[in-house]
Amino acid sequence: MNHILGLGKMFKEKELNIKILNCLTRTWEPKITTIKESKNIATMTMEALFGKLLAYEHELTQQSCA
Repeated sequence: MNHILGLGKMFKEKELNIKILNCLTRTWEPKITTIKESKNIATMTMEALFGKLLAYEHELTQQSCA
């Protein structure tokens, strides 16, 4: 992504978010589905997306420790 952005290609938030979500493994599938179905994916910032993903990762970690 950084190389493409360096060449001047601009992406909409939705495009970036979808690209990030598509790179995740099957473990993330429930969260990916939830985020993709949300109405605000087009306006969600990458920071907000990563925040949601970090919270889900923390939740998965807590479940595996219990």
